[in-house]
Amino acid sequence: MTSKNLRRLFTTYNRKYFGNKLPKYKVVFSNYLVRVNLFGDCDVKKHRIRIASDINRKRWNVITKETLLHEMCHAKCKHNASQGEDEWHGPKFEKEIKILFKKGAYKGIL
Repeated sequence: MTSKNLRRLFTTYNRKYFGNKLPKYKVVFSNYLVRVNLFGDCDVKKHRIRIASDINRKRWNVITKETLLHEMCHAKCKHNASQGEDEWHGPKFEKEIKILFKKGAYKGIL
């Protein structure tokens, strides 16, 4: 998957599953995340979502798509770095993930 495809996927998911309500985000593959052992991260202040470049190199398109949806949920919940892990993956986040499942976002992925 190319960076251009990743950005296009964000636009498609935003329209299809988030009602185009997410603001414009810079969506990129990142070598940094490989070094810190993360699949993805979301910075709501910088409007940036990063996906680990190694999962793309391994051609794990399914994991790339799942990770992008996961990070887009963080964007919708407007999580920031000062919040603890309980907030990041707490009830508000879980609710958004469940909504995605109901809308069929993970069909063919998980």
